[in-house]
Amino acid sequence: MVYDDPAFEVLDIFDFYVDPAATGIDDARYCIHRKFLSWDELKSREQDGIYANVDKLKNAGSYGAPSGTGENEPGERTDPLDMRKFEILEYWEDNRVITIGERSVILRDIPNPFAHGKKPFVQMVFVPVPFEFYGIGVIEPIEGLQMELNTKRNHRLDNVNMVINRMWVL
Repeated sequence: MVYDDPAFEVLDIFDFYVDPAATGIDDARYCIHRKFLSWDELKSREQDGIYANVDKLKNAGSYGAPSGTGENEPGERTDPLDMRKFEILEYWEDNRVITIGERSVILRDIPNPFAHGKKPFVQMVFVPVPFEFYGIGVIEPIEGLQMELNTKRNHRLDNVNMVINRMWVL
């Protein structure tokens, strides 16, 4: 039995970059999804025919900075491959996907693999705002009230400190 329905995964907002002019996924020129994969995950995807050039990531430093080539040179990677996580950037357009490892190695550059020909992301916002991608967050409507509460709390603490630590003038 094979599961053939859509699977959803919640993405960290700091690992998802969208066209700044976009108001939704469908009108975005591009989306970039950043993720971190282990060496075993990368090799598995290479064996499945999804990625290529994975071995070139061995010498890539963190975030695409080249590492040293000789022994004990500055910048040389000393952590073992099985303990390391590699930054993977997936650049999606409606008709193409490009995957880059460590900001220096192209792992995949193919036409969009989905039959619908769209980017595989769904936009979810708590309070939508017309002509904006991100909308209003859960805390934004009460931000002013929280600031007021924090200010009152700070004033109370200042008052208690002044009562406890009185200044004496002789």
